This record gives sequence, structure tokens and C-alpha cells, in this order.
Amino acid sequence: MLFPKLPFDLVAIAASAGGVTALRKILARVAVPFSTPIVIVQHLPPFVPSQLSDVLGWRTRLSTKFACHGERLRAGTVYVAPPNRHLVLGNHSRLELDDSPRWNHVRPAADHLLISAAERLGGRVLCVVLTGNGFDGAAGAAAVKECGGVVIVQDPETAEADAMPRAALAATEADLVLPLEAIPSALNSLCEVIGTRELFCRAYVEPSPLSA
Repeated sequence: MLFPKLPFDLVAIAASAGGVTALRKILARVAVPFSTPIVIVQHLPPFVPSQLSDVLGWRTRLSTKFACHGERLRAGTVYVAPPNRHLVLGNHSRLELDDSPRWNHVRPAADHLLISAAERLGGRVLCVVLTGNGFDGAAGAAAVKECGGVVIVQDPETAEADAMPRAALAATEADLVLPLEAIPSALNSLCEVIGTRELFCRAYVEPSPLSA
């Protein structure tokens, strides 16, 4: 039996200061199984070993891992950009790592991922900009929106660091501006239910409490 394609090929999430806590809360409430690959750029210290993929895995039954160069996106997997490497989407839905210069003073940079995803997938990208300092993710969110994708921005009032969400909102018109607590249900509805994309983006999302 043939099923219609889901509305997105990729969920791309940008986060910085306060992002680890925010990401853990989101992943804890994402539906399992989840049919769309999730790729995360969380700013990390460049020369310090990181256990972020394991830390995020403690709160979810999804598979979490650091992205490897050349691997193909798989449904139900959460890919994390490793420290000091840019993570971009290449041809044929393959992830690529590179050591090119910093974007927005950081590496990995969310803009690098988001722009590459918009170029490759167009409107089949769902972008989420979470808490963080600086303005990384703003240009990428604008690129996703311009290509017909959907942009979710964390309500700055609920962000530990509000600079990244505010920069994204200044750069483009977000489809949804949500408190952190409402983002998991938005991802579940947009990615898992056929035909809800346009309707959901016009509707208010009732927040549901998340455990700490």
C-alpha cells in the first residue's frame, strides 16, 4: 500500500546558550516513532570533548548520534553537529562535515546548515530557532522561509537567552512563535499528520507542561 509523502524531509534545530536544556525538553516529548530526521546545531566549545549526543539521548527513545561525514539521513534519528565542524546537507540527503571558516563567529553554525538545507530541500524543511546568544540561525531561517519551508521560533520571553530568537524574528516572518512547552506538539502535528501543515500554521498551539 502506498502512503502520501510526509510534509517535511528534515527538521533542523538551531540552539546556543540554554539550548541543551531546551533540546532535552523538546526531544522528551517528540512522538516515537518520528518519521522525519532531526538535525541539531548546538554551539559547543571547539576543543572540548562533548557528550551532547548521549546527553540528549537520556530523555528520548529516538536514536541520537553525532553526525558523520557522508551518512544519509534516516527517519527517527537525531543528528548532532560535532564540536568545531560545520554540518551541512549535501546531495542525496547526505550530511557533510567541513572545517571552513566560522560563520557568525561560530563553528558549527546553524546558518550554514539551514541555508544548505533550504537549497537542497526547498519547502520540505522545518526550521526551529531556540534560545541562544548572537544572531546565528537568523539568515538560515530567512532562507528556509524564502524557499517555502516552515519556521518555528521560540518565544523570546520563554528563552534563557533571547538574542537568537529575536534575531530570527527580525530576519523573517515566522510561521509559529511558541513557548518552549508548545514546540514538541507543533513538531508532532506538523511532521506526523498528513495535510495539517497549512492549517496548523494558522492555528494557536496550546502549550502543555513539560517536566524539568
